[in-house]
Amino acid sequence: MAKTKALSDNQRSVLGFITMAVIGIALYMATLDEAVRPPAYVYAILGGIVVVAQLAKDQLGVRDSTTAAVSKTTSASLQQFRQPSSEQIGS
Repeated sequence: MAKTKALSDNQRSVLGFITMAVIGIALYMATLDEAVRPPAYVYAILGGIVVVAQLAKDQLGVRDSTTAAVSKTTSASLQQFRQPSSEQIGS
């Protein structure tokens, strides 16, 4: 398999946490009084951070996805030990 850039589950979790933290900060800043509220461009920067983090998370994918796909494919020559659904119900 070719080596591609991808994220591990831990890295995806960290990106998700950062995204949620930035959204939480933006929501908190929106509740501040008008006198201490930051300018509008700060919200645009925070929104840009969230968008970039989500795009990176979605576009890079999961590092182990190819391994999982390969493990799900089965060889027709192997015995599968599967029963028809009518036998599983016990009718």
